[in-house]
Amino acid sequence: LRRISSWTRVFVLLCRLRARGTSVVMRFCTLALLSVSVQAAVIGIDFGARFVKVGIIQPGKGIELVLNEASKRKSSTAAGYNNQDERIFGDESYNLIGKIPHKQFIFSKLLLGKNISSYEVESFARYGFPYEFVADDETKAAVMKYGANTTLRSEELVAYVLSYCKQIAESHSKSPIKDA
Repeated sequence: LRRISSWTRVFVLLCRLRARGTSVVMRFCTLALLSVSVQAAVIGIDFGARFVKVGIIQPGKGIELVLNEASKRKSSTAAGYNNQDERIFGDESYNLIGKIPHKQFIFSKLLLGKNISSYEVESFARYGFPYEFVADDETKAAVMKYGANTTLRSEELVAYVLSYCKQIAESHSKSPIKDA
């Protein structure tokens, strides 16, 4: 991507927007925003159900994929706790699924906004995940029971993973990420 000119990237982006059916005004606004020079680093997060990838665009450096601590481009979306009840993320959490599965939470993105009777929540029990789900009193959303009297929302688990993405982007760029 570094060899491709910035106008070519803009053209490709505008073609993608056109294919999605966006309006001419929206494409023009995108072109105007991209033509303005950026003075700060910008990160992009590809958050899948199983893996997450982080990209960073820094002024003068172009587009780079951020490597995690294990020098991999993609990290697991697992989040959980170790035996000392410290919060852990990514591959470190995924590696503990075999040892302490009830403290590691995966596929939390699939549970966003789902209620206790949804297909996704029922499939977790059907496939043998060691999670106990209860309905939230306020929103009626499915929350995972952790420990004797602690519950975790899927939004919290996704926030754990996004904070991990911010950490590895900061360590890659060697500067703080703001406005995340």
